Amino acid sequence: MLPKRAIMATNSSSISVSRLAEVTSRPNNVVGTHFVHPPQGELVVPQFSIMMPLVEVAKTEYVDEETFALTLALLERMGKDPEVVRDTPAFVADRFISRAGLEGGYSLGEADIKEIDAAIVYGMGMLFGIFQLLDWICLDVALDVCNYLEGALGEEYGAPEPLKLMVEQGCLGQKTGDGFYKKKVYLI
Repeated sequence: MLPKRAIMATNSSSISVSRLAEVTSRPNNVVGTHFVHPPQGELVVPQFSIMMPLVEVAKTEYVDEETFALTLALLERMGKDPEVVRDTPAFVADRFISRAGLEGGYSLGEADIKEIDAAIVYGMGMLFGIFQLLDWICLDVALDVCNYLEGALGEEYGAPEPLKLMVEQGCLGQKTGDGFYKKKVYLI
């Protein structure tokens, strides 16, 4: 049991913070704090993730002003850049990242993985390629997010076939050591 003043914060950008708040006895203490960075693992050293300043802070209709103000103050003390966003599927940053991932998956017939990632890194100035990111977050998680976003936002967010195929064949990225960058399957 948490103390009554405890703030319950979620790092998710895909699960509705309002829905999470509704199943607690204290929805006024629930806030979304999505740290926008690649997940840590073998491929991403903790220092890289810690350096990323953006934290999307989702304010629900339930959260009280004291909880929200304390959350923002804590993030600022941590050296983060909290940006208030609506409690929408994928918030802002992941909505853009999701579109890039979908387009990357749909483009696999026109370019290979390394060409697509190079275009994103060198052409768009992102710190990492979309297929690198997919491998980091794990492909089954990415597929679950696509399925959720498709239900919430429409069929244009449906998972590309290469992602579905990778998951079906057990190639899940860093979770299995086998993803888009180290694959056993032939995609195209």
